[in-house]
Amino acid sequence: YSNLEALMAEKGLSIAELSERTGVAQSTIRSLIRGRLKRLDSISTGKLTQFFQCKLDELYAMKWE
Repeated sequence: YSNLEALMAEKGLSIAELSERTGVAQSTIRSLIRGRLKRLDSISTGKLTQFFQCKLDELYAMKWE
């Protein structure tokens, strides 16, 4: 599960703004927020963690079923 929506809210960013600033496609960001994207490539992950200055585990919350 992604913490992306919460991180975006902290910075007051829309999906379009985050996409523009990071170079990650809006569709990818939407899919992450909605929980539809199971994997994210390392380049996009790197862009998001660098932008938010966070660690990978802060970007994703693991939920074990």
